[in-house]
Amino acid sequence: MRWVIGDIHGMRASLDQMLAAIGTRDAAPEYLFVGDYINRGPESRQVVELMLTLPSVRLVRGNHDDVFDWVLNGQSFVAYSAQQDRIRMLLWFMQEGMDDTLMSYGTTAKQIDKFVRHPNLERLEELIAPIPASHRAFFRDLPFAIEQDDIFVAHASWPVDCSTCDPDIAARVINDLPLRAHLLWNRFSTNDLESAKAWKRRGFFGHTPVVHYPWTLRSRDNIPIQLPHCVLIDTGIGLGAVGRLTAYCVEENRYIQIDRKGQILEGT
Repeated sequence: MRWVIGDIHGMRASLDQMLAAIGTRDAAPEYLFVGDYINRGPESRQVVELMLTLPSVRLVRGNHDDVFDWVLNGQSFVAYSAQQDRIRMLLWFMQEGMDDTLMSYGTTAKQIDKFVRHPNLERLEELIAPIPASHRAFFRDLPFAIEQDDIFVAHASWPVDCSTCDPDIAARVINDLPLRAHLLWNRFSTNDLESAKAWKRRGFFGHTPVVHYPWTLRSRDNIPIQLPHCVLIDTGIGLGAVGRLTAYCVEENRYIQIDRKGQILEGT
């Protein structure tokens, strides 16, 4: 069966627990990840190492991954402006946990502080020097979407009035830079989620923690938002004590969650 797994954000221990929980329920799982493997949590390097060895896995890139690709490789899926050069983007994402990511690779707090006080390209290269070529290639090679006959998986969102077929998502974004940014950075409004959609497939997304929406605010329960054409599964495992990691089983329309204490929660 297919399991769509939400934003990991450097939480390797929670991911290990999730994979073990899925393994007791499904003898041959297929893993589909919505992106954002790094930042915030303490084990980004260890998460990437696991991703490089997992069988039956398909991945998409998140906005955090795209920024790291830009910092590491000078390339990205989204076209960043001249004001969003590698130095500025690294400084910005230090506030989003990229310092934790760098330290998971062995970069020191002293090196990071030196860069923050006097940022330049030489110091940037010093920060990223410990990151191996295989991990740099991991971020460079991350695709922007998974497209299957009945579902698609993307990181952030897809316009509700934009079809996902004829042409498909891959064909639509080839020369459409704003649509590329939409895939990785946009957030659904409540009206978007409630409105009719021009999609012929069900979409699965991460990026925006579900607690930002009125459904979960009213119920005060950090569970996926499940709608006929759209499922949101970022339950904020990297954002504090109430965070959870969610995996959604496509075939059975049910989910498993791991909370920050390692407890397993299930629902439909």
